[in-house]
Amino acid sequence: ITADSSATATVWDLADRAAPDLRSLLVEKNDPLASVAFRPDGRSALTVSQHGKASFWNVADPAHPVRGTVMPVPPAWALTAAISPDLRTVAAFGVGPEVTLTDVTDPARPATLATINQDTEYTEAMAFSPDARTLATVVDRNKMRLWDLAVPGRPILRASFTGDDMVQSLVFSPDGRTLAVGNTPRNVTLWDVANRAAPVRLATLVGHTKSVISVAFSPDGHTLVSGSNDDSAILWDLTDRTQPHRLTTLTGTAWPVESLAFSPDGRTLVTGTHANAAILWDLADRAAPTRLATVTNPGTGTDTVVFSPDGHTVAMAGRLWDYSELNTLRADPSRYACAITGRGLTTGEWASYIPELPYRRACTD
Repeated sequence: ITADSSATATVWDLADRAAPDLRSLLVEKNDPLASVAFRPDGRSALTVSQHGKASFWNVADPAHPVRGTVMPVPPAWALTAAISPDLRTVAAFGVGPEVTLTDVTDPARPATLATINQDTEYTEAMAFSPDARTLATVVDRNKMRLWDLAVPGRPILRASFTGDDMVQSLVFSPDGRTLAVGNTPRNVTLWDVANRAAPVRLATLVGHTKSVISVAFSPDGHTLVSGSNDDSAILWDLTDRTQPHRLTTLTGTAWPVESLAFSPDGRTLVTGTHANAAILWDLADRAAPTRLATVTNPGTGTDTVVFSPDGHTVAMAGRLWDYSELNTLRADPSRYACAITGRGLTTGEWASYIPELPYRRACTD
């Protein structure tokens, strides 16, 4: 799922890798989206708008999403929002010093669990841990706080620590033991947060030439990708988190990379920009990813990217794309080309239709 200021979520069919078809829209009319997430079963999604409204959507049939109850989620204007992995809690920050936690388990009766006084009017980013028991928040641009949410309605501050100037993005590793933080000084810092009360800086990843505005872990936690205002994304090997190293740099977006997501099997990466486009990358060889397709979102940006748990759908800017045939293409691109044309492709046709892959004879004429 992708969300952005367009106030629209859309469903697309990626059966044709080169020309995806629009499938459906998740629309928040005149109400920009702040966050989107799938329920663990992949059959429903939750959208949170900047005007303080949350909606569950039945997306069992991505071509015909059905909107459920619209819930009020304070504050009335959400500048930043995060959804817990179990879709039970929404954390939202508006104008003022407080982050509000709302229980949305029962759409008919959303309940405010607690308000967290940040003592600041600036919270650029927030992130839930995988078990939803910890919320990380950014305070005063370069300070981070870890809040214990084990007891609903009673958040406890476990740690407050200072990173590099202007933290713009942060994410927990799948095991919840590491926090990756993207900073304005062109780097990513890794923090060991296994002991929530005493975070320890593990390493600093240097490679971008401008601020890092998005970060994401692979499902196995061994790879990190960072997106930057330098119009690139970098893949990092975190097999040893104390000695990470760069695998490769992904270029060609021509715009800052504002959103990132790995597919559940870790084989696909999506890089999204605010310039109406996202790129799908094959990660069979993480040192040399293959560009699979470019997906455009006319009139919108791609500020948030989320894959469904079953791996068949990716949401971008509130648009849902079906990419279930992607593995077929990757496994045998020549057979795919033959099925489309009924004959083999010439080298010129291959270069035009499948420029990302080396030429192979498609079928026997």
